[in-house]
Amino acid sequence: MLGRRAVFSWGYGILGGLGHGSYNHSPSPKRIEVLGTEHIDKIVSGWTANLAITKGGKLFEWGWEKNFTTAIKCGMRFERMRRYLEFLQNLNMGWISFNSAQTAPKELKEFKILDEDGDHIQVPSTDVVIKNASTGSEFCAAVCADGRLFTWGSGIRGQLGLGEGIVTSREQPTEVELYHGISKEKRVATSVACGFQYLVVLDDKGEVWACGKGSTGCLGLQYMKDDVNSRRAFVPVNVNDSNIKHYLDQDQRKDRAINFQKLPPVSQVSAGLNHTLFLTEDGEVWACGRNNNLELGIPDFHDRWVPTYLSLHEVSKRFASAPHLALSKDERIIKVSAGNMHSAALTSKGRLVTWGMNRHGQCGQAADKALINESKSLFRTLAESALATPPHILEISKNTCPEVESTEAVEIHAGFYDTFVVMKDGLLLRVGSGINGGGNMVSNPDLTHQYPEAAGLNVSQVASGWRHVLAIGTR
Repeated sequence: MLGRRAVFSWGYGILGGLGHGSYNHSPSPKRIEVLGTEHIDKIVSGWTANLAITKGGKLFEWGWEKNFTTAIKCGMRFERMRRYLEFLQNLNMGWISFNSAQTAPKELKEFKILDEDGDHIQVPSTDVVIKNASTGSEFCAAVCADGRLFTWGSGIRGQLGLGEGIVTSREQPTEVELYHGISKEKRVATSVACGFQYLVVLDDKGEVWACGKGSTGCLGLQYMKDDVNSRRAFVPVNVNDSNIKHYLDQDQRKDRAINFQKLPPVSQVSAGLNHTLFLTEDGEVWACGRNNNLELGIPDFHDRWVPTYLSLHEVSKRFASAPHLALSKDERIIKVSAGNMHSAALTSKGRLVTWGMNRHGQCGQAADKALINESKSLFRTLAESALATPPHILEISKNTCPEVESTEAVEIHAGFYDTFVVMKDGLLLRVGSGINGGGNMVSNPDLTHQYPEAAGLNVSQVASGWRHVLAIGTR
């Protein structure tokens, strides 16, 4: 008989990401006790921060308190001076080693909303009901039930969308407006996705907004490609409107039909390190940003500065090793997930599609299936080691995972060096090497197989950070 639903975590505790009140590691799933009295509806994990949202809309946060650069430095030191750093952390003196974290979930009690005059005023969390959230490298974002958008953390690249220049940062969640310049109306946010240093927002009309660092095309704004001095947006920009305006400004023949492929109404967005995925309302996938490792799924290694249609049916058929490993005509995409440098999609038939960097086995494909980026901008050895993999159906069966019973996936998450799959019966599978701290923190012997993660846990939702894994489930 399964126990009560709870949030579990495992992996490395160096950045405080496990939420157990210490920096200790946990090779196996451990319940986060601070959240034990809450009904957690959603969990989020990113480069350094973690969020949990209750059924009633309360928001909890824990993890790294500084920035990603110092987190990396601390991680490097940790590998060399493990015992010394653990000793400092256990004495609550981690700041000496540049390691300072909120090691247990803490409810965010204060928010800043906009009043009628456009000024930010502080209100208690009881006035805000959070619906969904996301985390980036040094910042977070959340959307509440009435459509208000909040951001906090570092805004040096404009990722907070507050329009206050490169020095802006916010310790408290602060409301951001989506103001449509053409219709002069304020839009309502429905969901949000944080990339490394950029923000993507979806509104109630299915339109996409973006702000932050866009030097790789991840914002989907064409004008940034043409103007190297304008590759940061400090307020959310409507992607379709901006691109249409840019085209018209560049075209002297205003009466000519616009040769621009407008992004259709979108139902979901997902952001990675430098690439963004869009799932349209009709179940198609579009993408923009960096494509060095085929993270966009378009098998030409060319970056895309505007949202571009990805024909998954055509591409999966082209590279399928067997007919049943291509998408069928009646198979739709129902969820997308952008990982660090790879991507994943869940189909209406419960199948998993993966593409992008496969260096750590995160796409679950054999090395001989990879394509090589022949671009002169990359060293050949680097291009080869990425094992860039075009979109393919990942076969999950007794042959690839003897422990599996149900072969239907119901939830996916593309992480840093792994892809996680929740099966219909609650079994959690990991695709990849496990170097992020999963799988008892050991590497898998065969990267074309899937491996059970969190033995004894019946999982309904999963998220992973830089060095750890979170899950909602029962045991």
